[in-house]
Amino acid sequence: MRSRPLLPVVVAVATMLGAAGAAAPRQAAFSAPGDGPRPAAVNVLPPPDGPWPEGGEFSVFLCQKGDDFAHCRGRATTAKQKRALLARLKAMPGVATVRFESKREAWETFRRQNADNDVLLSALRISDMPESFSGTLRRRADIIPFKTAFQKKPQAATGNVLVRGRDFWEGKADLRIDLCGPAKDPDACEGRGPATPEERRVIEAEVARAEGVERLYLEDAEHAARTLEFALTGFLPPGRLDPSHLSEQYYVKLADPRGAKALAEMIKKLPGVLKAEPTNDR
Repeated sequence: MRSRPLLPVVVAVATMLGAAGAAAPRQAAFSAPGDGPRPAAVNVLPPPDGPWPEGGEFSVFLCQKGDDFAHCRGRATTAKQKRALLARLKAMPGVATVRFESKREAWETFRRQNADNDVLLSALRISDMPESFSGTLRRRADIIPFKTAFQKKPQAATGNVLVRGRDFWEGKADLRIDLCGPAKDPDACEGRGPATPEERRVIEAEVARAEGVERLYLEDAEHAARTLEFALTGFLPPGRLDPSHLSEQYYVKLADPRGAKALAEMIKKLPGVLKAEPTNDR
């Protein structure tokens, strides 16, 4: 399909996380709906100061028959070309780890990350997913050299090459709750404006009811722009994101991360929530 060259970009951007700004801690107001005991008070915190993650991540997508990337020439990557690419990646000084991702693995990841997008999922099949070599870089300073190396000396029979920084929230939170945001946000909740103060209070109250909640962070648009640009190092020039186009998010740290999926299923049904998902699903 002709849209196939765009697929790696969709997959990569879907896995990128935004972040939020630093406001003073405030006490959540718990006027929770429904029956049940009043939840214990919990502080709604600003994002932590750090640490900002070191290193980076990359994906080198392989050609499929019919792809129109310049180095694909309409032909699929051969086994010999895969071996040459793997050897090159392992020899690069900034590369810490590298692994092969099959079509089925790529499909399972893409399906999990886009579980709520029935239109997109119905339009794609396992055969549409590109194989790839993915891995990690040792330092943040290795991101640009890695990208530059493939720009100056492209590898035969490779499609798109993506490299990015790591997610600021990695290890700091187990659940992300995206709020309905401004109309300028391309992901804004259709037919309405940003989440209201009352909707936020209900969301905070429901999170506080959940067992094992250790911390609840609120990320504002300024911090979201900063962390998204950090994650998109090598993919998006700095200073290109307008915070007024971004929504705010809650991030939740749990004592047991395995509870994130169940909590997300409950929270995403509340008014004012665009989506809720475990951070390890990205």
